[in-house]
Order: sequence, then C-alpha cells, then structure tokens
Amino acid sequence: DISCLTFLFTSWVLDTRGKFAGACIGAVLLGVFIEFLNAIRRQFAKKKKTPFALAVTYSMGACTLLLAYIIMLLVMTYSLELFLCSIAGLALGPVILHLVGGKGPFRFIEARNDDTDTQETRTVGKAKEVEEAHTGGGAPCCRAAQGMAA
Repeated sequence: DISCLTFLFTSWVLDTRGKFAGACIGAVLLGVFIEFLNAIRRQFAKKKKTPFALAVTYSMGACTLLLAYIIMLLVMTYSLELFLCSIAGLALGPVILHLVGGKGPFRFIEARNDDTDTQETRTVGKAKEVEEAHTGGGAPCCRAAQGMAA
C-alpha cells in the first residue's frame, strides 16, 4: 500500500501524475501571486493615506502573510518537487513584475528600478542605517544577539 501526498486539504490527494503536476503548477502560481499582491499593496500604500486605504493596505498585508503560510505548509510536505516549485514561484514573481510593470493591465504597478541610486537616496539610506544602529533596529532576537536590550 503506497500512501499519496495530500495537498493542503485531506480531500486533495495527489494520487495521479496529473494531480501532482497540477499541484506543482499551483505552487508556482501561488508564489507569483504572493509577489503580485505584495506589489499592489506597496503601490496602494504609497498613493493613498485615508483610513480606508490603510485598512485595505493592512488587509492585503494579512492576505500576503496567509498565502506565505500556505507556501510554508507546501514546503512542509517534504516533497522536493513542491518545495522547488514554491521557491520558483517566489523567485519568478519579482522577475515577472519587473518585466510587465507599468505595461498593459499592470500599468498601476511601477516597475522597480534599483539602479536609480541618487545622492538623495544614498543620504536617506545612510541616515536610516545610522538611526537603526543607535536605536537597535531589527527583531528582538537579533538585538539580543548583538548584546542590545530586546
């Protein structure tokens, strides 16, 4: 008797090659969707500052977190194929958004342009680093590991 992998729900048993291939494609698409949702949330947070907009932004953040935990559950099935497909989706998401950002139906998403390193961004970035160094920025466990108060 061979036991088959269960994909998220007990009724979703991957007992055929087609179902397993579908689960792998689903894992890739889920990873890409996480990045897409995160990009929309970032854009929405930049443009709107109303209480409703903040509620939508936080809700989208919660959805992103929920989907990330679903990816974690896929990885915890100990299926190498699902693990690699999950990572592939999370890696492909930013690439796809970079390629289509600002075009067609994705025109509301600004393509990230990491090579826009101006004097202003360097100054702001350096000030932030100095502030975090003095205030002990980061997670409590990281600050404790550095000998700072948590």
